[in-house]
Amino acid sequence: MCLFQSAVAKCSRVSFTKKRKALFMWKNKGKYNIIFLEETYCTVEVEDTWRTQWQGRLISSHDTNHSCGVMVLVIKK
Repeated sequence: MCLFQSAVAKCSRVSFTKKRKALFMWKNKGKYNIIFLEETYCTVEVEDTWRTQWQGRLISSHDTNHSCGVMVLVIKK
């Protein structure tokens, strides 16, 4: 039995507003509990914006907007 559904997305520069909105809409269509994002190019400031917009838990590892980063989004049920 599967306890959760997950998805992995490589999404370069997802910190941009347009891409973030598209990701949130995609999330609403899926049946995923956890989404793993690669190459987010996220900074602390962008992470703060995501935290206010994301309805669930957000875990990230970042450096600068010129280097790769990862993010884990846990869907709030």
